[in-house]
Amino acid sequence: MTIETPKLRLLFIVILVVGMLTVSYAEIQPNDAKPCSQIIKQNKTTITVLAYPSSWRDNGYPWRAYKVTWDKRILKNYRFNNKKTFEGEWTNKHDDMDFSAVSGHEKHYHGLDISKYRLKIERCKT
Repeated sequence: MTIETPKLRLLFIVILVVGMLTVSYAEIQPNDAKPCSQIIKQNKTTITVLAYPSSWRDNGYPWRAYKVTWDKRILKNYRFNNKKTFEGEWTNKHDDMDFSAVSGHEKHYHGLDISKYRLKIERCKT
């Protein structure tokens, strides 16, 4: 029994330290955390969103946040990030197709593109 006692003490200490780290990490997380992608501003004609590249065709965009302005009049059949993805995406209301909110490329393999409705794109400073 004396051989197992140091092992049990070590196990207890490890569990205690891991538990304290977990509680400390949980305490620093904001309770009202929003998804990283979000609508920044909108008016009658445009909508500006914060988003990350999310299409397999977005390889020309480094992984970072972008502020992208879209023509809201054309995108009336699309919803921004209604699926609450981290990156943000445009989803067609009728056929549920998803498009990158950065590039406008369709996220699967259909080759569709809505980038012609993108008015302005700028990389966010980190």
